[in-house]
Amino acid sequence: MKHVFLFAVLLLCAAMARAQQQSDSFVVSLGSIHWVGLSCTGSTTPGVVGYWFFRGAASGQESATPLNASPSAGCAFPDLTVAAGNTYFYMATAVGADGVTQSADSNEASATVPAP
Repeated sequence: MKHVFLFAVLLLCAAMARAQQQSDSFVVSLGSIHWVGLSCTGSTTPGVVGYWFFRGAASGQESATPLNASPSAGCAFPDLTVAAGNTYFYMATAVGADGVTQSADSNEASATVPAP
């Protein structure tokens, strides 16, 4: 398993040099494997412990259910569930220490995954 992970990291590093920058997201394509990397500027508000990331298929239509199972400690997240030829829209919220309190939605970012 370590070798598979290391190989994936090496491929990722090579692909990031070719990543297409789009707002606060970038798309990485390795043959038929695609993913979208999301990043944001972290909150300076005391008590913020993480970030939820949300995705939608249309602008302003992000799901109410976050992509990540638990708040991301940093303001970055990889969306590994994208499909070729689709455009996705994303936003994030900062999460308070109680795990429930959220900030207002971030600005929206979009990413288009290349078609095969």
